[in-house]
Amino acid sequence: MGLRVSHVDLPHDDLWVRAPDQSIKRVQVKSARRAIQRKDHKGRSLIYNFKIDRKEPYEGIYIFVALDIQKCIARTWDDKPPVTFKITPTRFIAEDETESIQREFKL
Repeated sequence: MGLRVSHVDLPHDDLWVRAPDQSIKRVQVKSARRAIQRKDHKGRSLIYNFKIDRKEPYEGIYIFVALDIQKCIARTWDDKPPVTFKITPTRFIAEDETESIQREFKL
């Protein structure tokens, strides 16, 4: 997709990404090993849970990675993100992965 990625070891950034327009994007990577079963009003369903540190605002991009299926989704928030971001396994498909990366990195 034309992105250059550098791993950084900083308190709030995991990656710095250079987009094709030469801008640098700050990225936090959040991962889950597998989806877990949860009980809700519809019965039982699988969900990936991602913890987000909200102590201070983050003006970067989050990459949520489902390790067991090797898919990711990129996401930003205009306001405060939730403490726990939940994603159903059905969202981790190639089309959503590509579209979210293109949207968040303005490709």
